[in-house]
Amino acid sequence: MDTSKNYEGMFFTAEAQRRREKILFCFNNSAPPTCCTFDRRRSGRLFVFVFLAWAGPALAGGPEDGLAAYNAGDYATALRLCRPLAEQGDAQAQYLLGRMHEKGRGVDRDFSAAARWYRMAAERNHHESQYRLAVAYAYGLGDLAQDDAQAIAWLRRSAEGGYKKAQKRLAQAYEEGRFGLPRDPKLAQYWRDQANAAEKASRPAAAKAP
Repeated sequence: MDTSKNYEGMFFTAEAQRRREKILFCFNNSAPPTCCTFDRRRSGRLFVFVFLAWAGPALAGGPEDGLAAYNAGDYATALRLCRPLAEQGDAQAQYLLGRMHEKGRGVDRDFSAAARWYRMAAERNHHESQYRLAVAYAYGLGDLAQDDAQAIAWLRRSAEGGYKKAQKRLAQAYEEGRFGLPRDPKLAQYWRDQANAAEKASRPAAAKAP
């Protein structure tokens, strides 16, 4: 049996360990690949293995991949992709973690955790997170105390950022005098108009007649 081709077994030999350490030295010191003067034909898989371990974080999916997994119902993958990004401050990933905790998708349902992730994203000017945080304050979800002032403050920031749902909710609040706001038909109409304009802008342009 030609053991020279048994790459899996090679990982456990002293020779393989020496080669592995040399490869890691090259990468850790930004040295060119030529510093690793070993038999590439025999050690190819080891080189790839160590390279992937070194470059793995850079090759990980971005928040758009987490969103695609979430929309496909693959919440385990969405969680795996989004958590490290969220912890690094990515607002879209923080929002998705908030949604997963709010809905109990891939994690236990936890309104307090959802609100914490929404706040992180909201403070980075993520408009949908601002809206979700406003709703959490409006109804006192999780460990948040019900707070009309905070609800309106976040709702207004979201609406001013162009988020349509927030604009509609703010119009309703002015129309009905909710969440501590006075009734104001003019402001209610203003925010309805803003929401309608956002709706029209989001529609695809009508095809022109030939």
